[in-house]
Amino acid sequence: MPILNEIGPRDITVGVRPHDLRFEPVGQAKLKATVAIVERTGAETVVTCTLPSGRNVCAAMPGQIAVNAGEQVGLGFNPMQLHYFDPRSGKALVA
Repeated sequence: MPILNEIGPRDITVGVRPHDLRFEPVGQAKLKATVAIVERTGAETVVTCTLPSGRNVCAAMPGQIAVNAGEQVGLGFNPMQLHYFDPRSGKALVA
C-alpha cells in the first residue's frame, strides 16, 4: 500500500468504516470475530463483533443478515478502503 511505503516503519492505527466490512467464510477471512450484538434496523443489519484482541468492530450490512450473538464470523474488506492514523496525534495519514 503506497501510504505504508511512504511513512516507513512505525506504529499506526488502522480504521475501516462499518459499511466497508463484509462477512466471509471464517476459513477465508482476513479477520475472525465473535458476534456480540445484532441490530436489525429494517434496511440494514448492524453487527458489533469482538476481535481476538478484545477490540470491537461494527459492520453494517444491507438487508436482514442471519447471524446471532455468540457466533464466529469472518470479516473481509477491500484494503483500498482502509484509513490510517497516527496513534499519538490521531491525525489521518493521507497519501
